[in-house]
Amino acid sequence: MLTEITSLYNLEVYTQKGVYLGRIYEILLDTEKNAIYEVILGETNPTIVDESRDLGIPFRWVQSVSEVVVLKYFPGKIHIKPKLKRHRKKRRKLRVIKHRWGSHGTSRLPWESRGRRKT
Repeated sequence: MLTEITSLYNLEVYTQKGVYLGRIYEILLDTEKNAIYEVILGETNPTIVDESRDLGIPFRWVQSVSEVVVLKYFPGKIHIKPKLKRHRKKRRKLRVIKHRWGSHGTSRLPWESRGRRKT
């Protein structure tokens, strides 16, 4: 049975146990396979999704589509990982080779030229 993709917008989505999950507000298509890849849910249930954030559901998890969408699989409560503080490593300074240049002081050559001689 063929259905227009616009008829899927604003449909309520339920888990296999009948728990309300959210409403479809965006659909991602796979143009190479001519199929729906993923549905994006908004207004998600805060008891299942932390902070009631938007959620992407792969379309292969969908069991049936009629007046509501029922999923055949849902992993359970979705937790949002806290952002970890990254410790920045101290950057190493670029080493410079110093050569005496007569009475004029020193000249500095870049690191790459160390140990290389022109032949």
